[in-house]
Amino acid sequence: PHDNTGSGELGALDPMKPRTPEAIAAAYAARQQQMMLEKKDEKEGLEGLIEKAKEFYFFGFFEGETGEKAPWILRPSITFPIAFAVVGLGFYVTYAVGGISERGAQITDELDDIVLSWNVMRDTLAVVAMSLVQK
Repeated sequence: PHDNTGSGELGALDPMKPRTPEAIAAAYAARQQQMMLEKKDEKEGLEGLIEKAKEFYFFGFFEGETGEKAPWILRPSITFPIAFAVVGLGFYVTYAVGGISERGAQITDELDDIVLSWNVMRDTLAVVAMSLVQK
């Protein structure tokens, strides 16, 4: 019931997959040669960037199972940048009208006064005790 591929039942999933070292080496060499051919066809500079950008895929909520394209206004390549621009503009407007501000001097309350006065008192007592010990 077991084959000698070393992968049990998983080995039967793709019978076309190379299994011997020689077959794996040949498949690797073929893949390297294919990558070299594809690299020759690549465009460089701005033209290459434009070609690469055309291949980007943003998932969309309005894609149909039939492959029918959504209206241009609902395409993710348009809606995502618009969404980021709206959020950025909202942040800027909130900051500009004072909704977000950097805090100035730290505000102290009663507990801060108690703690700070206790520290002063403790330090004073320590100085007095040291002067008494030295006499």
